[in-house]
Amino acid sequence: MYTAPQNIIIAAFISAFETMGTVTDMSQQSRIGNLADLKEGEILLPAYMLRQAEGLFVDLSLFPVGGGFAEFLDKLFGEGARFLGLNYRILMGLLYDYDAILDVHGMTAKLKLADDVVAFPVKRKALYRGVKIDGENRRAEYFFEPVNIEVVTEEPVYGEPGLDGVAPIVGTARKSELKPTSLDIDEFIAEMWLKGVRFGIDVGAVAGVIARGEMVRMDVALQLDATPGSDAEIEEASTALRRDNSPKLLANGQADLRKFQNRFPQIGAGERLLKKIPRVLGKPGYKVSGMMLEPELPKDLDLNALAGFGTRVERLDGYDFIVSSQDGFLSLDVESNHIAVTEKIENKGGISVKTTGDLSLAGNEFIEHGEVQEGRVVEGKNMTFRSDVYGEIVSQGGFVLLEGNLSNGSAKSMGGDVTSNGRAFNSILQAWEGRVTVKYAEGCLILGGAVLVEHAVNCEIIAETVQVVKAEGCGIAGKSVQIKSSDARRGKETVVSLVLPDLTLWDAQIRQVGKAIGDCQKTIAAKDKELALIKADPETAK
Repeated sequence: MYTAPQNIIIAAFISAFETMGTVTDMSQQSRIGNLADLKEGEILLPAYMLRQAEGLFVDLSLFPVGGGFAEFLDKLFGEGARFLGLNYRILMGLLYDYDAILDVHGMTAKLKLADDVVAFPVKRKALYRGVKIDGENRRAEYFFEPVNIEVVTEEPVYGEPGLDGVAPIVGTARKSELKPTSLDIDEFIAEMWLKGVRFGIDVGAVAGVIARGEMVRMDVALQLDATPGSDAEIEEASTALRRDNSPKLLANGQADLRKFQNRFPQIGAGERLLKKIPRVLGKPGYKVSGMMLEPELPKDLDLNALAGFGTRVERLDGYDFIVSSQDGFLSLDVESNHIAVTEKIENKGGISVKTTGDLSLAGNEFIEHGEVQEGRVVEGKNMTFRSDVYGEIVSQGGFVLLEGNLSNGSAKSMGGDVTSNGRAFNSILQAWEGRVTVKYAEGCLILGGAVLVEHAVNCEIIAETVQVVKAEGCGIAGKSVQIKSSDARRGKETVVSLVLPDLTLWDAQIRQVGKAIGDCQKTIAAKDKELALIKADPETAK
């Protein structure tokens, strides 16, 4: 019988183990195939995935934004393959936050996803336990413990030793035994995907537990809550929108505590008033199953609903603005939520030491809806007061219209008219170069070029032309006075004084005319005397 030399026996033994090692490493061989000769078990890559020498890359310019990548992963993992050296952050970005990937890398980038695609053997899959996912898919829990894998080895079978004492190898026998091994993070990701955990794996924590061989129960994946967005907002685009209620500084450097610095801001045409900050949509969250959690939709607003008279909405520098379309004064109506720019100033808060102080108005027209506090002074041109007035109103060349009552105050116009449609008490109404019209006045001093009073009680009225419908206990003076009804008031009679014209010039003219007449009479008398002498001459008589 031939007996193999000892060195041949050892070489055969080593060759057998090298062969086993080669079999074991088959799981690390690439499973990527090509369309021309696709073999069983190989994976055909989609067009957007490129296999290069450095690894497996994703071409963002070809990536299917509308879907398809998750289906490819289902197919890859379901057919017993997995990634080798997977970049989990890139994988999650491609699946759930593609816009962020584009913002960082750009549309033309090619991102490395993994080193390769390799087999995931059934024996290795058996190492992974089930994962516990809560009912709402908010968290996934996994129990890590030591794992063993069945290792099959081939051992030589020796025959009877020969004369030289060497037992020949007559065959081989398979031996199966369990040996400690460790999990693999790439395998873990693939297995969790198949078991429904498709988002939020804490790769760093899992890889650390695997590397340390710890036995621990832990959350391996957590839900990412939706990030709320922000509602659209309004931002002031002009400093002129703010009233300056600090005391007014005078030319001498002193402060006038009765007036504010800038109570009614003046706006120029084309000035930006309000800027819309667009709403920012929230970012969706994801359950560990990969299901999207929609964020609440932020509130939006329409600038057109805010733009009032004298304004328009324009888009400038990428933002929507409310812009003034004319020169004028800013008007903010808190009731209608309108911002307007008007040629007239309109105020609804009243005039007092707290709200406005004394006012010196530069506008052509002013309308006040609130009361004018006692002691306050309002200077302007054309002014209308819809509530009661207890202060002083002074118009420079315009009208004053009082629709409420005037009490213990005054209304004066230098060159315009004063009209009181309410009741006036213990006040002064004056318009020397205009007309004063009063519905009811009691205890008032009324002065004007022309005065018309429907009912006057205990008033002093002085004007060139006076018309009173009913007068009670008044003193009236004027060049032309018309009183429809007059009566006493608490024992005081109405006294009317007519202002007579100045006759001094006429008297001088009369005296001059009288002197001229006297001179003419003397001349006539002398002529008559001469005529009588002529008639007495006998010669002439013949």
